[in-house]
Amino acid sequence: MKTSVIFSTYNSPDWMEKVLWGFFQQTVRDFEIIIADDGSRDDTRDRIARLSADSALPIKHVWQPD
Repeated sequence: MKTSVIFSTYNSPDWMEKVLWGFFQQTVRDFEIIIADDGSRDDTRDRIARLSADSALPIKHVWQPD
């Protein structure tokens, strides 16, 4: 793996999912995704878990308190 893509989210699971779907469409797949979460609710964590289970790309969820 050559690259880590980091993006942030905060209580916007629908928009976060759209960003992830954009990464899933890439033809070059030699990267990991790191989601920097600034204290989102459980619905964001649950959505990340669901999308990670179906993803061919490694996804890391880094959560910190708001």
